[in-house]
Amino acid sequence: MKIIDNGPPLLKGIVYDAVSVFSEILTANNLYFFEEYTDHGINHINLVLKASAELITEDTFEFLSSEDITVLIIAVLLHDLGMHLQPLTLLKMIEGGYDDIRLEHLDNQTWSTLWNQFLQNAKKMNASERLKLFGKETVVIQNPTIEAPDQMSGTDRKLIGEFIRLNHPRIAHELALKGFYTNNKQFQQIISDKTPSHLVDLTGLLARSHGMNIRDTFQHLELFCGKTYKRPFGLHLIFLMIVLRLSDYFQIDAKRVSYIYFISKYFSTPFSLEEHNKHLQIIHLQQLDDDPETYYANATPTNSKYFLSLKKLFEAIQNEIDLCWAIHGEIYGLVRSEVPRIKIRRFQSNILSKEYAKRAAFVPEEMSFSLDRYVAALLAGPLYGHNLSCAVRELLQNSVDACLERELYETKRHNPYESVIKSEIFIQKEKYFLRITDNGKGMSLFEIKKYFLRVGASFRNSTEWRIEFLDDNGHYVLPRIGKFGIGILSAFLLGEEITVQTQSMFENSGYQFSTRNTDEQIEVLPFRQSEPGTTIIIPITNQKYKRLIKVESNEIPIDEWYYLEAPKIVFKFPEHKTSRVSIKHIPSMYDAKSSKWSKISINDYPAIFWSFNFLNGQHKAFFCNGIFVPNSSIAYNIDEFFTRKICISVFDTEGNLPLSIDRNSLTRDPGFEEIIKEDLFLDVLAELLSLDVVAEFVDGECNITASEFIHPAFEGIGGHRDYSNGWDDITQVVYHESGFTLNHSCFLKNIGVRNYLYIIKSLNKTEDLNLTIKSLPKDVLICISKGGENKVKKRLLSIEDQSDVSFFLKKEDQMLSNVWRGRGHSEYLQNFAIVNNGRRRKMQQSFFATNKDDIDFAVLSDVKIHDFPNIVFYERLIKKYLGDDIFIPYSKYERAKKFPYAFDQLNHRINDKKK
Repeated sequence: MKIIDNGPPLLKGIVYDAVSVFSEILTANNLYFFEEYTDHGINHINLVLKASAELITEDTFEFLSSEDITVLIIAVLLHDLGMHLQPLTLLKMIEGGYDDIRLEHLDNQTWSTLWNQFLQNAKKMNASERLKLFGKETVVIQNPTIEAPDQMSGTDRKLIGEFIRLNHPRIAHELALKGFYTNNKQFQQIISDKTPSHLVDLTGLLARSHGMNIRDTFQHLELFCGKTYKRPFGLHLIFLMIVLRLSDYFQIDAKRVSYIYFISKYFSTPFSLEEHNKHLQIIHLQQLDDDPETYYANATPTNSKYFLSLKKLFEAIQNEIDLCWAIHGEIYGLVRSEVPRIKIRRFQSNILSKEYAKRAAFVPEEMSFSLDRYVAALLAGPLYGHNLSCAVRELLQNSVDACLERELYETKRHNPYESVIKSEIFIQKEKYFLRITDNGKGMSLFEIKKYFLRVGASFRNSTEWRIEFLDDNGHYVLPRIGKFGIGILSAFLLGEEITVQTQSMFENSGYQFSTRNTDEQIEVLPFRQSEPGTTIIIPITNQKYKRLIKVESNEIPIDEWYYLEAPKIVFKFPEHKTSRVSIKHIPSMYDAKSSKWSKISINDYPAIFWSFNFLNGQHKAFFCNGIFVPNSSIAYNIDEFFTRKICISVFDTEGNLPLSIDRNSLTRDPGFEEIIKEDLFLDVLAELLSLDVVAEFVDGECNITASEFIHPAFEGIGGHRDYSNGWDDITQVVYHESGFTLNHSCFLKNIGVRNYLYIIKSLNKTEDLNLTIKSLPKDVLICISKGGENKVKKRLLSIEDQSDVSFFLKKEDQMLSNVWRGRGHSEYLQNFAIVNNGRRRKMQQSFFATNKDDIDFAVLSDVKIHDFPNIVFYERLIKKYLGDDIFIPYSKYERAKKFPYAFDQLNHRINDKKK
């Protein structure tokens, strides 16, 4: 302060005024959004000021001006002031109150844009990122109510704190220019209004520089000062940036935290706990007496994790020192006199010595699992069952993912794009090669190194991928197939060497390399192609070529894996004169339901399609993101209620489907079987509610035009099954004076009617069944069927063990006596016979006698219920949509009145049935 005290009174007043204003803020140390952060208050500022003074050489102080020291002191006070930001000022920034001072060459986004972008990215954080910031992996991120601070949760404050931390250097600069926004709706300057404007801006830039690349400030200085940017207005500003940067960096020891605070404080995030603990383990910092250019840290890490963290920190400090000296050389290298210098060139620590490694209580080395390249090669065969077709599928999946990603990018840019994948086998110099080419996104060198060449590292799990392909609610928008990061292993199942040529859509040139799985070093070369995309070339043996074009019985043909229309996959083999385009059958994730495919959406899966239509008669029944999953039985065994097998196509954007690692089967119940069953049943219910049924009941007589319930769920493989009465299947309608329903236990169980009348009329399949029935028993369900002697015999045999039935048979014959010999009480009348058992023994002959000319067979029995698996599930759905009285009126107008909920919820389905 001597330089200030001996300098111009104006500068002295400016500094003392700043110290007064800032001291009030910093002493309070009210970190509203940073409850668990290390010290950013007055103690930290004093330490940075002290370090700055100690870092500058004595001879440099001889020529530093009062303006230099003024700017440095205020910048030190200012540099972390953003961490003390209160909601009112932050809100004003986001609302645009500071846009008028935005420096567009440094800040290309307004605070509003920056905030909204931050919120979008924050909602895309993975579990480990959420744990680090919030202390919980499952925390839900929502837009904080900055305008109502008392309503903000701890999660809101931590989220806002992270935004401020990322941007606090810019905030410091803008606070220098405009000050805080206060409760009286005015801006309060924090730097004296007597300060020359150029010093205010340069002070703000100096404070800002500690959190950005120093070289990035040169553009602003050149715009502001022209050719004098290296020493603007006579200030050694870039030297002061070096001083502030290193002085702030050196505040890493135990002085930065309170031990009492540490041991008594509960930390909600492991990151905060570790940061405090890390500082406490740095015991002391000092210059070495015998080497004054070295700053030395004594540290006592308690375990290898903290050791590695401190080692990384110390190495980063040395890199920062080296960078600062490099910048110093660029700016002052040609200056012959009054060159400002710092004292420190090196940073060392006791934990970096060989002696420390010998006496440490733990092994001070990085230890973690890794996969040897030879093991990776061995895994490929067993992983995919030595199935060459599966290996090609894996490569095709990678190409599909790349095309889908590029399509999304191009859509955002409103660019036309048609994705194409070419899979071909060609002959070159009498050798066979497999080549798969796509015009997808392509790979950067970063992606090649960090993901493509690392077995088990999936780009899908990266922060970069999540930011691009997660929506504001944290859900993936892309049905990416690749999940495990092991697909590259499949390439070595096909051949011993692979050649990769790739160019990212974001770069003007690409890369190519060839490698074997045993190579210790892969040489990557520059490569340029006409458009983005990736090509993989694999030499294959003659034997493998024959296996690929004529697959074995347990392998899927390579052109029968992918079933979506886009990307288009073109296959070409040497013996084919023309190329073949991949088969397209199933709808895309964005398609609506259709006449062939029903669609449902649930939380874990944005789209699940199901259909009764198998693909060209082939039993390919389960798909994930367009890829056939051959060993999944879910579609074949959806439920006993349905006799027809279904085809299921699942779109899984979140990686929730429990696919086996080889992607050929599911490892457990995927969790949507009941949802599909419910959707299937609701489709059946909609068909039933739209069915045309004609029946009239008057004075013990009924006129019925028999209706058959036709729905694809009860057709096809397996035939019809009956669990209700042993008479017929669910395609039969049962009639009652109150309405009709279906002949199935789940409909009949709680219907409240005991008597069941089953009638057969001899007609061929093309004849309509119109029947008048007289002398009806009271309160009876009627089921009518067409058929001849064989059907009668079948029904007789099915009731052989029933002891409480009455039945009528036209023309008594040997069949009757064989089936019912010695059972019940039989009466043989002219042209017909009656058998009465149990309580129906006294039933009047008038019913049978009256109707003998119109029917060939009739049975009156109790309603029989079979408690088949999941009957409770369907009973619940019936009750939900139809209530307790489930008889469906014959009049469609009355149906809608009786079941308003069902017609409201199933309206679109019912209308589709009408069409």
